[in-house]
Amino acid sequence: MNKKTYNISKLHDKTSTVLLTTALIIIALLYLFPLVWFVLSSFKPGSELFAYPLSVLPRNPTAGNYSDAWNSLDFPRLFGNTLISSVVTTFLTIIASATCGYAFAKYDQKWLSFFFVCIIATTMLPTEVIMNPV
Repeated sequence: MNKKTYNISKLHDKTSTVLLTTALIIIALLYLFPLVWFVLSSFKPGSELFAYPLSVLPRNPTAGNYSDAWNSLDFPRLFGNTLISSVVTTFLTIIASATCGYAFAKYDQKWLSFFFVCIIATTMLPTEVIMNPV
């Protein structure tokens, strides 16, 4: 007579994997919701944005907001300024990080480890904590 035996650890691993995956999917959807709301709201006319009750999907979708933003502002210039700023900042950050990383890896001095701890501590702080209100 063959009896089926279930391995408890495999069942536990499968259950924990399913629960963890479900939790991660829920968290991902919660993080994704504001982005979806932002994109869908960009297709709503101005009168529908603040209408009560709020709706996720636009009743009368329009792409006019994009053409208005492109034509009413000097959008190509603003986009170019943003592109230049982000490329230069990224390039300078990579250069500074590479040189600092080389110094931290190459030299073994006590004062360098202090600076390394300071850098790690400041990168762990969110931007909202560092910003000063104007």
